[in-house]
Amino acid sequence: QIVFGIVINIINSIFEKDYYRAFLCNKGLIALIYYISGLILVYTIIKSGYNFNIIFTRPYTLLLLLILASMMAVFLGPLYKYHKGIMSLSESLNEGIAELIELVIGYLANTISYIRLAAFALAHEALGMAAAALANLIGFIPSYIVLNLIALGLEGIVVGIQSIRLIYYEFSTKFYRGRGVLYRPIRTLPMTS
Repeated sequence: QIVFGIVINIINSIFEKDYYRAFLCNKGLIALIYYISGLILVYTIIKSGYNFNIIFTRPYTLLLLLILASMMAVFLGPLYKYHKGIMSLSESLNEGIAELIELVIGYLANTISYIRLAAFALAHEALGMAAAALANLIGFIPSYIVLNLIALGLEGIVVGIQSIRLIYYEFSTKFYRGRGVLYRPIRTLPMTS
């Protein structure tokens, strides 16, 4: 979802001819390169048994360089606004620092938020173990029926809220800008009492 949100932002920004936002900002093409390279690198480190020296081997050094280059591009990207006369030099450097911090911390936090769903799966397993333990006390069928109803109700609420939160914060904030066209109906119907 995070990658898809970035891709939607790139497409929207190209249609709006906002090439800075499409390519250089912390939700543009540079961010996509940063995020995918980081995911591959972290996956490789975990798969190798947390051998951090693997990032200094041949193909993974390129990923590390892509991550560092994209961080530098996001930091220096606002200089484009200085060059166009939209911002002063100090404003563009301040924006570059803010964009870099949001790139590094934001994508890490967004990714960790999705791991919460795995924690809910563990909670489901714990409720299943509790049902098995209760089976000796109240019987097999009642314990599984009662605890499955509790699990479905609790998880339905918790996972539903978490999914909505993930869509709103981690997905929609990548491309949603909060501006648009005011709705004006062609005609209005008279009110009846």
